[in-house]
Order: sequence, then structure tokens, then C-alpha cells
Amino acid sequence: PPKNYICNRCKVPGHFIKDCPERANEESAVPPENYVCRICNIPGHFLNKCPQKDTHDKKSNGRHVIVPDSLDACWFCLANPKLAKHLIASIGTQVYATLAKGPLVMPGMPEATVPGGGHILLIPITHYPTLNKIPGESRTEVIDEMEKYKMALKSMYDKYNQDMVVIEMSRESISGLSHAHVQVVAVPKNKSENLENLIKNEFELRNMAFVDQNDPEVSYFKIDIPNGKSFVYIIPTRLKFNMQFGRLLLAKALGHPEREDWKACSQTIDEERNATEDFKKAFKSFDFTI
Repeated sequence: PPKNYICNRCKVPGHFIKDCPERANEESAVPPENYVCRICNIPGHFLNKCPQKDTHDKKSNGRHVIVPDSLDACWFCLANPKLAKHLIASIGTQVYATLAKGPLVMPGMPEATVPGGGHILLIPITHYPTLNKIPGESRTEVIDEMEKYKMALKSMYDKYNQDMVVIEMSRESISGLSHAHVQVVAVPKNKSENLENLIKNEFELRNMAFVDQNDPEVSYFKIDIPNGKSFVYIIPTRLKFNMQFGRLLLAKALGHPEREDWKACSQTIDEERNATEDFKKAFKSFDFTI
């Protein structure tokens, strides 16, 4: 290399970056035991050495998605040491159930007849960006267990005179760290009756056309309401969409529009722990994993 050339990787002169000794060391490195390549979902190699890397489409609906080498920063991965494990209420073989941070409904509110509040996230244990990105047989296993959780929660909520609403946002984040999940929220039966009209009005206000079924190949927002109906909005490519839209709808339905933002609904660690313990006790007789 030229005299003034300095390797951009190790900051040492005398070789080009392609010949850098540090690069050779990195390429021969063995991933840790719990590392799973996010492209092919197979352990044993880093993402940058994946055989499918060249054919993998890193663009999701026209938006460039950064594919991370590590999932340690993912909010929902159990391997993340910063995960709020004290909120976890149940762990199955494919899916786990956790209370939401900054829940829409929390203990102490008149609407919160379900112990712990009744705002639950159902999350695949394996990291998948969206439910429709789960491959073949694995997808069937995840969805089947998720449905078991929904049935159990529905039965539990009914005991406390509450209906169940399910929200899904199927869109990969630009950070590449989106982790598939659905939100299950308890809504008092007397406030769920007008939910369909409210949703239709909010869709109309935003000129959003809804469909009955989601297209697994595109980004979408979906809300399932107690009367058995589902409302799906196909999110256009490159459209800036409110990722809290489902929460906005339910906050209005509950008469608490100020609770749209989860960050404005924070609890102390002790409050979160107490809510989780209360929920677990009430859910115990419905929990199929026990």
C-alpha cells in the first residue's frame, strides 16, 4: 500500500484492509453457544458468514433494514440480560407471556378488574421479526401455542367480566431488532360493545381502508375484537405509520386517550412485580404450561 495508507480496521499501516490480520481472526471466530444467525435461523456461524447472505433480501417493503449481528439489544429476547424478566407470567415451549411495560390498563383503575391489569404480550421465544417471517413448520408450532394462550386469556378475562382484544403490528423496524409479538388487552364488556364503530370512525378519519384478512407478504396492522371481527390495514410502502395505533384505539374506547403512549404509563419496579404476581395467581388455573 502507499506510504500514507492506514488500515481502517486496525489503524495500523503496512497492509490493505482486505489483508488485515484482525479480519482473518474475526472470520475464523466461532459464535457463542446461544448465537443463532438471523438470516437462516441456524447456529454455528455469524451472520456475515451465512451461506444465504447473498440471496437474503435486506429490504422490507422498500425500506432498508439493518440486520444486527447480535440480539442482545432486543427488548423481547430472553437472552437479553436487560430484559424485564420480572414481568414474565408464563413460558411455554414456543411462546412466552409477559405483562406489558407501561400497560394500557393497570391495577387501581376502575376498568382493571383483571388482577395485574390484563395487558399481556405474547412473544415467540425464538427471535423472528414478524409472525409471517417464521418459516414453515416452526410457524405452525408458534401460532398454535399462541392460540392456546389466547384461549386461556379469553377464559380468564371472561371470569372478570372482561372481553379480549388482540393487536398485531407486522412491520420490521429499521433497526432490524423488531421481535414478533401480539398484544392481548382486557376491555370491560360494557366498553367493548361500541369498539367496532370506534375503529371504523378512526379508520375513516385517517382515510384508511381496511380489509378482512392480512396479506402475509406485506406490512400490516391488525386488530381482533370480541364480536369475532378483524380489521386489517395494509401499510403502504414507505408510509410513516403510528406503531401505537392499536393502543390509541383502545385508549379511546376505555375513555383514557391520555394513555395512548406507554411511556406516560410507567410503573415502579415494585408495582410491576406486584402486578405480575397478582396476574400469575389468577392465571394459574388457566395456564396450560403448568
